[in-house]
Amino acid sequence: MDGPIRIEDYDIDPELGFILPSPLKSVEGFEPWTEIANDLPEKIEARSLRECIEKLPVLDVDRLKTNRELRWAHLVLVNMASGYVWADDLHTKDIPKILPKGVAVPLWKVSSRLKMKPILVHADCCLANWELIDEHGSYVSENYQLLVSLCRSESYRWFFAVTLEVEIAAASGVKACADIKNA
Repeated sequence: MDGPIRIEDYDIDPELGFILPSPLKSVEGFEPWTEIANDLPEKIEARSLRECIEKLPVLDVDRLKTNRELRWAHLVLVNMASGYVWADDLHTKDIPKILPKGVAVPLWKVSSRLKMKPILVHADCCLANWELIDEHGSYVSENYQLLVSLCRSESYRWFFAVTLEVEIAAASGVKACADIKNA
C-alpha cells in the first residue's frame, strides 16, 4: 500500500477504535423496527415477539444512506431475528426455520450492503450497541447502557459493557500501529 494509512478510511475512530461513534437509536421512517427493538425483553417475556414480527411490513432499506443508519438497521434486525428464532420457545422443538419477510428481506439487503453476515455478531451487540448513561462521563463499564437488548439482565449488560471497555483500551494501540506505519 502506497501513502500514509488513514484509519478513518476504514471506519476506525482515532479515539474509539472499531467502536461506532454515537450509534443511532432510531431512523426516521423505520418506527416499526424501533418500537419492537425498544421492547424486545418485554415482548419475549410476554411471548408476543413472533406475532409482532410476523405483522411487520417489508420496509425499503434503500432509504438508509449512511454507515450509521445501516449499522443501526443491522443491529435492530439481527436482534429481532435472533429473538424470533430463539426467545419464545427455548425449551420446545417449535423453532422456526423461516424468518418473516418483514425481517428477512431487509436483513439480507442491509447485510449485503455492509458486507456482514445476517446474524448477531460482535460488531452489532457490542461495537454499535451502546450509549453513555452520563454523556459527559468517561468511557467505563459503569457508564454504558445497551441500545438494543434481548433481556434486561444486568449480567447481560455487563458482558457487553466490559467488552466495550476493552475495545476502548485497544483503540490507542490501533492508532499507534497506523502512526508507526506512517512514520
